[in-house]
Amino acid sequence: MAQLSRWVEDSQPLAIGEIGLDAMAPVATHPRQRRLFEGQVDLARQAHLPILLHVRRCHDPVLDCLRRTAFPYGGIVHAFNGTVSQAHRYLDRGFRLGMGGVMTHDRAVRIRQMVSLLPEEALVLESDAPDLPPAGHQGERNEPCHLPLVVQALADLRRVSEDHIMASTRRNARRVLGLPDKD
Repeated sequence: MAQLSRWVEDSQPLAIGEIGLDAMAPVATHPRQRRLFEGQVDLARQAHLPILLHVRRCHDPVLDCLRRTAFPYGGIVHAFNGTVSQAHRYLDRGFRLGMGGVMTHDRAVRIRQMVSLLPEEALVLESDAPDLPPAGHQGERNEPCHLPLVVQALADLRRVSEDHIMASTRRNARRVLGLPDKD
């Protein structure tokens, strides 16, 4: 943590991440994961930086940590796959939800329904590279060049233009990272 703290001070990043909890990791690692995550959240608070979250089957514990620590700087939840309720709890804390290749699959019914219902300010795009490729590219290494498929799926689900999706998600990402809006 001391080394990370020095790096943050020297490098002045836009965010701390990707940090979080992963229930798919061996159970023996869970207490250490929690300690490291809480330390990283504290470091982000001290540096006044948003966080980029990695959350696998741990949304409630991550949200509890953010509530307990009253983390005020928001961030992005990478490859969000939680419930609508969890989505709103993140949004209430200033987070945006990363949407990528998973959303392009017809079988991702819950995520597809959710993105059509969430407010526009909730969403940012991500490629999920090298994992989680979009529909039609299963078994391949995912690349950022597939991002237009995510844009198309999101535009279709929200019944807006692809240009609108690109502009709104770019604006959302820039805002959460503390960057000025650009057209």
